[in-house]
Amino acid sequence: LDISHYHQASVIFLYLVPRGLRIIQPLLRQASYKRRQQQYNLNENNNENEIIRNIESASSIDKEECIGIKIVTYMAGFEGEQYVAKKTCQVKHQKGAAWPIYYYYFDGIPSSKTKQTKEEIGCQ
Repeated sequence: LDISHYHQASVIFLYLVPRGLRIIQPLLRQASYKRRQQQYNLNENNNENEIIRNIESASSIDKEECIGIKIVTYMAGFEGEQYVAKKTCQVKHQKGAAWPIYYYYFDGIPSSKTKQTKEEIGCQ
């Protein structure tokens, strides 16, 4: 799986079985971290506290740009990852069916697995 360009994406849609989501989850976390590093001109020598300080000192314009990666999954969510929102999608050909759609935001902070609201993310 070549993920060399995933950090360039701001939104990713996934329709994978749970096993596929387990495989790609750490790769997407890594891509979001790389995306944040590039945005704040960080390198491997910066520790997590320095990253957080850079984020907190960013202007509101920077925060509105949604530096992390927004991820939408269909039918299954990431195991052990708290989603920002969950909706259901009804389809005409299957009466009563409501398929789940999960929205996640990977902020690029290595240990971040906390639930974030849309307001905390700073983007809609």
